[in-house]
This record gives sequence, C-alpha cells and structure tokens, in this order.
Amino acid sequence: MLELTTILLLGLVLVCTFTIEGITGFGSTILALPFAFMMLSADEAVLLLTANSLVTSLIILIMDRKHISWKALLTIVVLAGIGMPVGFAVRTAFPEAVLKCILAAFMVIIGIRGVLTGIKEVKAKKAGVELKAAAAPATGFKKFIMYALIFVGGVVHGAFGSGGPLFVVYTAQALPEPRKMRGTMSLVWIILGLILVGQSWFAGDFTLDMGKLMLATIPFMCLGIFIGNLVHKRINVETFRLMVYSVLVAGGIAMAYNTLLA
Repeated sequence: MLELTTILLLGLVLVCTFTIEGITGFGSTILALPFAFMMLSADEAVLLLTANSLVTSLIILIMDRKHISWKALLTIVVLAGIGMPVGFAVRTAFPEAVLKCILAAFMVIIGIRGVLTGIKEVKAKKAGVELKAAAAPATGFKKFIMYALIFVGGVVHGAFGSGGPLFVVYTAQALPEPRKMRGTMSLVWIILGLILVGQSWFAGDFTLDMGKLMLATIPFMCLGIFIGNLVHKRINVETFRLMVYSVLVAGGIAMAYNTLLA
C-alpha cells in the first residue's frame, strides 16, 4: 500500500481530472495517467483509473440516464468492440511509445481544430449569428471516417485503455447537446471498462493492495465528479464544445510528454 502522502497527492490529481470528467463526460483517465505514472507502475495506473472510472461513470449515468443516445451508443460499442480484441493482440506486437505519440498528435490536431471552430462559434453567437453547420452531423465519406475512427479507438482502448479521444471525435459531431454526450459516453466507459477490468481480473493483475488503493481513491474521484457536475449545469453548448476540444489538446500534450520522457 502506498504512503499516505502519496495517496493524498494522487487524490489531488484525481479531484482535478475527474472534475473535468464531470463537466465533459471524458478526459479523466488520459489527463491523470501522466501523473499516476509518477507514483504507480504503468499497469497499476491504468488498472486503477479504469476500475474506479466505472464508479464515477455510474454516477454520471444515473444523473443523465434519460439523455442517452442509444443509436450513438450502439455504434460506438459495436465498432469499438470489434477493435478491442485487435488492441489486445497488438499490445505487445508494436512499440507502445510510437502508437501513443501518433495518438497524441492526432488528439492535438483535432483538438486545436475544434478549439478554433469553438472560438468562432462563441464569437458568432455574441454577434447574433448562428453557425448551424458547426454541429451538423457528418454524412457520406466523412461518416465512414468517423466510424473508422471509432474502430481505431477500440484498438487503442484495448491496447492502452485510452482510446476515448477517438470516440469523442464522433460524439462531438453526433451529439452536440452536452447532457446527451455526457450520458452516452458514461455508459460507453462502463461497458468498455468492464471488458478491460475483466481481462485484468482473469490475468491475475488484481491484488489486495490494489483493491485497498481503489477504495482509498474513490472519494477523491467522487468529489471531482460532484464539482464537475455543478459546473456542467451552468455552461452553454458552445462553451461545452470548446471545453471538450480543449481537453483533447491538453490530453494529447500530456500523453506526448509522458511518452517522450518515459
């Protein structure tokens, strides 16, 4: 079991990152991982955040259960479910650092593009102009690309437990309304998280110390979700979308930083 000081430092990180999770419905794991890696092994960090995210995702799901988009959920779960076994297989076949850097670069590029679009939307709203095309769902070839990204996200999620940003690219287009996106993504994390945790369980990665650490950190995660939910209720669609893409940029930078310095 970790020392109390280390647990408190880890708890502070979890309060901050799960506040973001409470606002946007994603982002906690990928933002917390670089800091968790400083205190835990890579396997322990991924397992801890994935397992405890099930608890916080359940809290969000209870609050937003009436806003779930079952069509978007089915799309993500089916395509990501096909990709995850591929991720399990390639986990040891390809250099982890290379794949993580590619994912980080993609996150930053998509995030910056989304932030610039979001700023344009905010300015347009202030000027009394409505940009309907900004949130229009993708069609044709773009929709095919979105589906391909979900599959790739499933591969990444199976390999590293951090394929969420690729799912967000789809949901940000398909579910521009904040509560729909947050509610739908919370159920996605529960389903995919159970798969990852189940695999870790059968692999024998769960230990008594890990169980104690999970219990010790749950209150910090719940506090973050509580704070994030209060903020979530007070933001509009444009600000929400801007925050989503900002988290993508921050997560990409954090992942690249952690990977390059590993």
